[in-house]
Amino acid sequence: MMMMPTGFRFNPTDEELIEILERKVSGQEMPLHAHFIVQRNVYEHDPQHLQWDDNTTVFMASNERYCYCIKDNNSREVSSGQGWWKATGHIKKIYDSNNNQQQQQQRVLGYKRPLTFHRYKDTDRKRNQAIKTSWIMHEFSLHNNNYNTDWRLCKIKHKGKPSAQEELENFRNQQITNNYPDIESSSSSISMQPDFAGGVGVNEAVDHNYNHFMQVMDDHEQKLQVSGTDNFINGDNYHQQPEDPSEQPFSCLWSWQN
Repeated sequence: MMMMPTGFRFNPTDEELIEILERKVSGQEMPLHAHFIVQRNVYEHDPQHLQWDDNTTVFMASNERYCYCIKDNNSREVSSGQGWWKATGHIKKIYDSNNNQQQQQQRVLGYKRPLTFHRYKDTDRKRNQAIKTSWIMHEFSLHNNNYNTDWRLCKIKHKGKPSAQEELENFRNQQITNNYPDIESSSSSISMQPDFAGGVGVNEAVDHNYNHFMQVMDDHEQKLQVSGTDNFINGDNYHQQPEDPSEQPFSCLWSWQN
């Protein structure tokens, strides 16, 4: 375990991250940075499957990771075919704050691009049906006038609870797993299954449960607004429910490498 002062946390500013990337590209990387920023191909896997060294992540926020990555093409689709990183906002210019001039006259050091990971529902890989996840990434790059490089510094963060789309899709898959254990829970395999006895197919049954679930959740939300309490529905009864461990960012959302 690397020894650091008590209370230390690795939490660099945008400008400092650009400076760190510049040192990496110019061959002047500080040895200490290698303990916190690893080299990973973030465009190779779903972010929850990226592996990290838990000996250094103790000095970071529990839901943040940093890595160097070479951007070798314009596509941000992960090569495993599980989804893609979608640009979600304008590219932000990172200026040199040491320059006392007005921002319009300050030197541009680099850029910060915000992205969100969208996960495909099935092997058809239709983007208009993909699920927006809670994984976000800020991709930092150097100003072209300073360096001609494909190196990027990526800050990956899990925002917390799964998005509404993720929760609903997880609910749908769980219903299929519980009620039809012999059937794979992926959407692609579901669509190929024949109807079951009684004339109700898997999709119809799940959609019925889903609609009921949505109605219950809508009623519950309205009651919460009146009561102001944080309760959880189980059938028709209300009771206090602890937070589901599966919603914690770590370690279930990250794979650890010892």
